[in-house]
Order: sequence, then structure tokens, then C-alpha cells
Amino acid sequence: MKRIFVLFISSMFAVCCFCQVRTIEQAKEEMKGKLIEMCKVINQQTPIRVDEYLTLNSIMFTDWQLISSYCFSVSIDGLSSENIKELRDVAKKMLIENIKAIYVNGGDWGFTMEQFKSMLKDCNLRFLYGFYDINGKLMFNLRIDYNDF
Repeated sequence: MKRIFVLFISSMFAVCCFCQVRTIEQAKEEMKGKLIEMCKVINQQTPIRVDEYLTLNSIMFTDWQLISSYCFSVSIDGLSSENIKELRDVAKKMLIENIKAIYVNGGDWGFTMEQFKSMLKDCNLRFLYGFYDINGKLMFNLRIDYNDF
């Protein structure tokens, strides 16, 4: 009787663990599908003018990386390294705030900050951005992941 009880408890534990892993995997697949669909919808509308200086050219999702390409309406040739660094810092702050607005607390996805950070970490999701000048020259790249929140 004792062995049957231990076997029952062990079986229940194994089933619960399997269900939890399956639930996490299902959530990841759902997230992956939403991100792929989001990219398709956005790319049908590109180029998208963000403001008077910035245009989103494309976005794609692959290997848990959301990759976006932007174009500034200026030439890199006329900018100093300090100007480019300042642009990079401002862009990163702006992008982090935009990501929060989309995914966290009342955004389109409705995550809490802790859920969002956990999802980023569990999926190893990264946001990668390439910023180019009006002539197609790379100005800078940005990477945003769970450590930035």
C-alpha cells in the first residue's frame, strides 16, 4: 500500500512537471506566432515614417531575434562620433520605452514587467536594431534584451 501511494505521488509529480513544461512550450509557440504575424503586418506597410528624421524600413523575426532596420534622413558624413553616440543613446531610451508601451501593462500584449522580463529571458528574445543614414551607410546597431528592463 505504501509503495502504491509513493508510486501515485511520483506519477502525479511527473504529470504535473510535464504539463508545466508543455504549457511553457505552448506559450512560446503562441508568442512566436504573434511576433511572426506582427512582422508580416508591419512589413506590408513599410516604409513607415516614424518622425521627420526616421523611417522604419523593415522588421523580421528569426531565432528569437526581432530585427528592425531604420533609416535616418541625414548623412553620417556630416556627424561627429559624439553626435552618433548621442543619437544612439537617445534611440535606445526611446526604443525601451516603446517596447514597454507595446508589451507591458495595458499594451497590446498585456504583460506585467516581471512577466515580460521572464518571457524575454526564457525565450532568449532579443530586439536588434540597425540604423542607417540616408545613403545606406550603417550609423550604429542596438541590442535590447531582458537586462535592459
